Amino acid sequence: MENFDNTPQEEEINILETVYQYLGFWKWFVVGVLLSLAIAHVYLRYTPNVYQTSAKIKILDDKKG
Repeated sequence: MENFDNTPQEEEINILETVYQYLGFWKWFVVGVLLSLAIAHVYLRYTPNVYQTSAKIKILDDKKG
């Protein structure tokens, strides 16, 4: 008799197998991180700093002089 169960079958995910699969590309991960850090450094080095501030002072003086 055939199985006519319509529930989807979930596959088991092996995390260790997935890590080992991507571990072969470790050089590309290191190059990507170093390149990102270099670009961030150059961007922060040559972008002018922009500061904006505002303040209000209320002077409470009874003498009015």
